Amino acid sequence: GVIEIGALSKAQAELMTIIEEQSEVLSDLTMRLLTTARLEGQDLSLRIETVALAPVIDDAVSELRASYPGLRVRVSISPEDASLLCDRSLLSALLTQYLDNACKYSDFESPVTVSARQEEESLLLSIHNFGPLIPPAECERIFERYVRGAATATGTPGPGIGLSIARSAAQAHGGDVWVTSHEVEGTTFWASLPIRRNDAADE
Repeated sequence: GVIEIGALSKAQAELMTIIEEQSEVLSDLTMRLLTTARLEGQDLSLRIETVALAPVIDDAVSELRASYPGLRVRVSISPEDASLLCDRSLLSALLTQYLDNACKYSDFESPVTVSARQEEESLLLSIHNFGPLIPPAECERIFERYVRGAATATGTPGPGIGLSIARSAAQAHGGDVWVTSHEVEGTTFWASLPIRRNDAADE
């Protein structure tokens, strides 16, 4: 039956608010799962277009500000107008997963640094933060589906499915991902993406 909103008690109204908030989280998770399913499909066809990097980074940062109000992000792109031939939604998914992960595990009020630089035929993306050290063994396995890192001091479990999406997105473009983690220098998640499609010459 239809619940009359006006008839809700205070406790029910609070519950409705929680349900609404949780549905947003579930909706976000569903989108991530759909992205994963798409990446695993045998008939994956990338929607390739020329994508300017700066606006995609800006959008990803803006979306995360709602979840992390104190978010401080430094962005460095070289050249400033860098662009690449890629699937915009997959590039966006990769950046969002990396940023979300960096924000979640950053030490209090330390900035997250997003860097992109052109290196010959590839674009090298990196997201750096200061947070819990990732042990070398986990650095090897962290991009595997459902692998969760050890709980941090706050009890937050490791990154889970998100980083496997980032890896799949990079590999779908013929690129790759890796992570470096140092007690003093912090943690950096990397992605290398070809600027032009390898099969562009075949068209």
